[in-house]
Amino acid sequence: MIKFPEDKYINVNGLKARYWAEGDSGPQVLFIHGIGASVEYWHKNIHELSKNYRVLAVDMPGFGKSDKPDADYTLEFYSEFLTEFCKVMKCEELVVVGHSLGGGMAMQFAIEHGKRVKKLILVDNVGFAKQVTIFFRLMAVPVIGRLFLKLSKKLFAFALRGNVHHGEVISDELVDVLYPLNQAPLAIRTLKYIVKHNTDLAGIRAATLKPIWDHMDKIREIPTLVCWGKDDNLLSAKVHVPEIKKWLPHVRLELFDDCGHIPQMEHPKKFNKLFDEFVKS
Repeated sequence: MIKFPEDKYINVNGLKARYWAEGDSGPQVLFIHGIGASVEYWHKNIHELSKNYRVLAVDMPGFGKSDKPDADYTLEFYSEFLTEFCKVMKCEELVVVGHSLGGGMAMQFAIEHGKRVKKLILVDNVGFAKQVTIFFRLMAVPVIGRLFLKLSKKLFAFALRGNVHHGEVISDELVDVLYPLNQAPLAIRTLKYIVKHNTDLAGIRAATLKPIWDHMDKIREIPTLVCWGKDDNLLSAKVHVPEIKKWLPHVRLELFDDCGHIPQMEHPKKFNKLFDEFVKS
């Protein structure tokens, strides 16, 4: 049986947000999940890392068990939410960790609040290149997109396991937890909004990435670790890794063998060790 941290809730600018908090001492860490995801994507990292860190993970608005308002779900919207969340939680200096779209949120937050971000860890993240799997590009097509948004549990499990190299990493128990969160009507509405406004048949829209690209110099000022699965089918390492080296030539880059889009879940021991080494370095 999976042991999850205790669900906690807090009011952030009128929105109820679910979060996990573990650890009593050490640097403060904030984990940010990606599109269609939730705090459960960090369940193999939080307990171990909380031995030496004060760890926070939050369900971003529109996903998980947090409120899902009718809002403009842009990177700027999420950065503003994170700013207010940090104020309420009294976070002064943070190690910020972002996965997938959450990495784009983390970069936007770091651009706006660089003094607050002590170190940045990006995991198979949006922000470096336009490429994204064909399934997300097809979601942007109104008629076809509906087929990829509303899924049976069997299809959801198939799609989720397609994001990792070793499908058995995604247990039936985890699917049982994630499926109702991902397929809640308002979560689907959020997913639909984000896909519609940020992707097209060519990939992630340049307009979405330009605010990050135009201020990449601010990211370069922050010690950054980038982790990437070599077999990522969603954000291809072959496309994104060369762009990472172009945008952030001095970044620490770690590629995970036999790994898909979710390194922290597929190879938690390696991820946790890298995290610890990087933060302490």
